[in-house]
Amino acid sequence: MKTNYTDDLLYQIALTKVPQVGCVQARLLIEELGSAKAIFHSKKRIWKE
Repeated sequence: MKTNYTDDLLYQIALTKVPQVGCVQARLLIEELGSAKAIFHSKKRIWKE
């Protein structure tokens, strides 16, 4: 999934505001799903794994 840099940056900023998601967890989610935008468009169950 290819995303616009500015678009993904907004999702990265939003990800920093999610309770109980720190830097390491955010990085792991981005590695798993490909982008910060993909995290917000994924099913919630992936967050619990």
